[in-house]
Amino acid sequence: EAIASAVTEKTKLLVIASPANPLGSVTSVDELQRIAQVVLQKDLLVISDETYTRLYYGEGPVAPSILSIKGMEQHSFAVNTFS
Repeated sequence: EAIASAVTEKTKLLVIASPANPLGSVTSVDELQRIAQVVLQKDLLVISDETYTRLYYGEGPVAPSILSIKGMEQHSFAVNTFS
């Protein structure tokens, strides 16, 4: 909801860092799906900084990625550092 309300006609790109450093917070699959809905509705792009994706202690071998959500293949790409 916060992202959707912050998007304007000038918005072209979102940057997601998950897992995030230094706290290690991970964006959940549910949250990524909500973000993807906004991205697809508004025809935005996403840069997903996934540097720490393998340093993940949740379910599965790696942290959830927005690139795994259907429809996001043409709207997102991953980088392994963005600073």
